[in-house]
Amino acid sequence: MGNIVDFPIRREENVKIFLKTASENQINTKDFQNLLDYAGKLENLLVQYEENIKLIEGQLDEIKEIQNHPIKNVLHNTQKDIKENYKKTKSGLAKLKDNIVNFCKKMVEKIKHAALSAVSKVASVMKIQESLEYISKCAAKNNDICGKAIKDIEDIGKEYHAVGRALKNIGRIVTGKEPINEPKENGKLVKALCKPYRLCKSISAKIEQQTYAAAKNLSDFHVTIQLKSKPQKESPIQQFARMEAKQNELQKAQVAKPKTKTNNLDI
Repeated sequence: MGNIVDFPIRREENVKIFLKTASENQINTKDFQNLLDYAGKLENLLVQYEENIKLIEGQLDEIKEIQNHPIKNVLHNTQKDIKENYKKTKSGLAKLKDNIVNFCKKMVEKIKHAALSAVSKVASVMKIQESLEYISKCAAKNNDICGKAIKDIEDIGKEYHAVGRALKNIGRIVTGKEPINEPKENGKLVKALCKPYRLCKSISAKIEQQTYAAAKNLSDFHVTIQLKSKPQKESPIQQFARMEAKQNELQKAQVAKPKTKTNNLDI
């Protein structure tokens, strides 16, 4: 698997026991370990997510003296929505980790009792797939929130540029100069205000992408377990050897069978 990163979830006792038990029973856990890495990477992405929320809060502090400014309203409302969505995503990750740990515990029991064929029920009980779907929905929602915030900030910036251009054009017309008709690009302030939202949007896209891959890893691991639980089909040579052994056993049983004695009666 290459270099394995020691994410906290790998240090969970039930996870370690499952990986050890699976290895001892020749069960390929590559896809499952990719799922573990996903949980660890998501934890790191959420740290970056939180840092961007702090940047947005810092922007609000810088303009707190400004009253009823459209951009201030956008920042205030969006910061609230992003923070709430962050809490939901973090809660989804905690639930996912719990489900993975419980899944490992159940899987060890199934392996010990040679009941791998019941793994589909285990996957359903542990709700790992549902946790992944929930996290994906949170990421998609955050993507929409940030996209709308960026558009709103840029639109407000364009409106202010349009007003400023109109005022300048009045002065130019009065002095006999040609008016300026080309719209001006948004300046440094608008770009700075949009920056944390663009970063959050990028993080959300990564979460969606990685969650999709994690769902596939779970599905592939499920298939691996199902194949492992099925009895392997005998080759023609194995079938012949089994039948020959059975025939030999029958012959030995016939040889070992005691003969019944007949009594000669004189009449």
